[in-house]
Amino acid sequence: MANELRFDFLDCGKGDGTLITFPNEKRMLVDLGSRENKEVSAPDILDHLNDLNNLEVLVLTHGDEDHYNKINSFLGPKTKGFINEAWIGGREKDYPDSVIDCIKVVSKDNIKYFGDNCSSGTKEIFNDNEAKLYLLSANCGGKSNKSKNTKSVVLLFEYKGNKLILDGDTTQETEKHIVKHYELNPSFLKSNFLRIGHHGSLHSPSKEWIRAVQPQCIFLSADIRQAYKSPTCSVLEGLNESNCIGEADEHSYVCYDDQTKKWQIRKSTRGIFTTIARLESEQEQKPSESVGNEEITEISGGVKGHGVLYTLVFNQDGAKIEKKCSYGGD
Repeated sequence: MANELRFDFLDCGKGDGTLITFPNEKRMLVDLGSRENKEVSAPDILDHLNDLNNLEVLVLTHGDEDHYNKINSFLGPKTKGFINEAWIGGREKDYPDSVIDCIKVVSKDNIKYFGDNCSSGTKEIFNDNEAKLYLLSANCGGKSNKSKNTKSVVLLFEYKGNKLILDGDTTQETEKHIVKHYELNPSFLKSNFLRIGHHGSLHSPSKEWIRAVQPQCIFLSADIRQAYKSPTCSVLEGLNESNCIGEADEHSYVCYDDQTKKWQIRKSTRGIFTTIARLESEQEQKPSESVGNEEITEISGGVKGHGVLYTLVFNQDGAKIEKKCSYGGD
């Protein structure tokens, strides 16, 4: 719909994918990958994306598989010119040749790689009818740093006074770099919404980063069926107790307790939302695990026909979250 900036957070489980629609209907895709549960989430993601006629920009934030391994399935059938340009974080050798070759074909070789410690500052890199996009960081640490995560592309979107940061899989080094870069203008980083990386693991955002951004709500993508057992309760409890996260109606989230080594259902009155929840309705749902008498069901892959878990919309009336699958406790 015109006059709104729309973010579709895709059903990637332990992975990431965000489709952005700008007010003039141009579209950008930031990452497309899923690991451990790829056989469940991938079909609905691709069904949703296959309706697109073209993409203005494709962004790969960094070279971790769970951020790019669905690119070939999506772009393979497309023709030349389907993507106007592609922005690639990290180094070309961080990605399989097949992924880069596929992107080269559909973008007509219009691929941009970022320089070291790259940032646009407060100058937008994309401007569409008042919807602005800023590059906060790319390739932090330069050639001497081999960490793919540290080199993540970090983007800030702004429209009608609302902001969202997509931070790839940033590390604390990246976060410190960004905070220092904007230390003379700290209010620029303050954003209503933050999509955090690392799926709620112990590598998730530092308290300093959360204090700098001061988000009203945070989102993270996760999956019960994966070896790394995230999101961890200690991380989400730390965020829950933080005075930097905005208040929300009481709702449930599911996390993995590092001490008991079991999944737990927790309550929160802070704006913390994950893609694993206890659902009120179990129609068409299959429980993945149980805690006592409580069934834990994933939103991810849990509702047939949904390639999108939830949508965030910025417009002249403010910001709203449209839930494609209901959260537990709502």
